[in-house]
Amino acid sequence: MAERPSEILANFHRAVRHEGLEKVPVAACISSQYICRRSGVNVSDYLYDPQLKLEVQCSFQDEHPDLLLVPGIYPDFGCGVVEPSAFGCRLVQREDNPLSPEPVCPQALKAEPGARGIEELLARKSPDPRRDGLLPRVLEQYRYFWRHLDRRYIERYGYLDGCAFAMGPVETAALVIGYENFLLGLHDFPRQLHRLLERMTEFSIAWLKTQEALNGRLKRIYLFDHMPARIGPEHFEEFAFPYLSSLCAEFSYALKIFHICEKRIAHVLGRIAELGIDVLFFSADIAEVKKAVGSKVCLMGNLSPIELILKAEPRKIREEARRCIAVAGECGGGYILAPGGAFIPGTPVENIRALVEAAEGD
Repeated sequence: MAERPSEILANFHRAVRHEGLEKVPVAACISSQYICRRSGVNVSDYLYDPQLKLEVQCSFQDEHPDLLLVPGIYPDFGCGVVEPSAFGCRLVQREDNPLSPEPVCPQALKAEPGARGIEELLARKSPDPRRDGLLPRVLEQYRYFWRHLDRRYIERYGYLDGCAFAMGPVETAALVIGYENFLLGLHDFPRQLHRLLERMTEFSIAWLKTQEALNGRLKRIYLFDHMPARIGPEHFEEFAFPYLSSLCAEFSYALKIFHICEKRIAHVLGRIAELGIDVLFFSADIAEVKKAVGSKVCLMGNLSPIELILKAEPRKIREEARRCIAVAGECGGGYILAPGGAFIPGTPVENIRALVEAAEGD
C-alpha cells in the first residue's frame, strides 16, 4: 500500500539523518536499457524525445509508487555520457544500446608531434555547460519536464525541485583521456593530470550550478564516480580525494548521494565517508562497509542487481533485503534499501516488488 504523499520523502530524509523510523525507505536507479525494454521503446527515441522519456519514467514510477528513484525523474542520457560530451568526446551508439563516449586522447598522453595528447586538451578553452555537448539538451529536457511533469511527483518524491546530477571530476577525466591513459598518467604525468583534474572539478561545479539556476537552490545531488575503486589508497589521496571533497564542499547545503557501484572499495572506504557526502550508494559487502564507515554517512544499496534482483526468487530477495536492514540499520535509521546499481534489462516486476515487501515486513 502506498504511503501518504509526504511520507516517502520524509522517511528518506529521516534515514539520512539516522533518525528512528518504523519503515526503511526503498530506493532504486533505473537504466535506459532496462526502462526501454520494459516499455518496448527504442533507446534512441527515449534519449532524444523528452515527451517519451517523461512518459516512460512516470509509468515506471506509477507501477512502483513506494520506490524513490535516484536521481529521480530526470533527463537521462545514460551513465558517463553527458560530461565527456562537453569535452569533445564522440558519442557512439551500437544497435539499441546506450550512448558511449570515445576518448579525445586516443594516443599516449605524451603524444608524438601532431597527435592529440593531453597538452592539446589542456590548451583548449573550458566547455560551457549551457552550450557544449549534450548539456544543452539536458537543460532543454529539464525545462520540458518542469512544464509537463504532474506536480504530484514533485510533492511526493521531491523530483526536479532542487535536484541535480553529475559524474565526478575524476571519472570524467578518465573518460575524456581514456582509462588506460589516466592510470598511466598517475605515474608518468602527475603534473598534467592534476591540471586536468582541476579543470574537471571546476567544470563539474559549473555544471551543477547551471542545473541549480534552472531547478532552484540544490537540495539533492546525485554524484557518481567509480575511479576511487580503480586506484590505490595513495593515488586516491593525491588524485581523487582533494577534487571530490572540493566539489562536495561547494554544495555543503545540499544532500549528496555518492554512487560507486564497485565491490572492491575497502581500501578507500573510510576516506569516502569523509568526502562531505550524506549517502553512500554502494555495491560492496554491507558488513564490510558498515564496519568501515559506522554512522558517518547513511548507507544505501548492496543488493546485487544481477545475481539477486535479476536472477533470484522473490523469497530470496526478501530474505537478503531483511539481512541488510538488520546489518546496516540503526534503530530504524541510517540505511536505505536499494540494489547496488541500476536495474538490469529483463528484471522481473515481482522481484522489484519484493524489495518493497521486505521493507514493509510482508
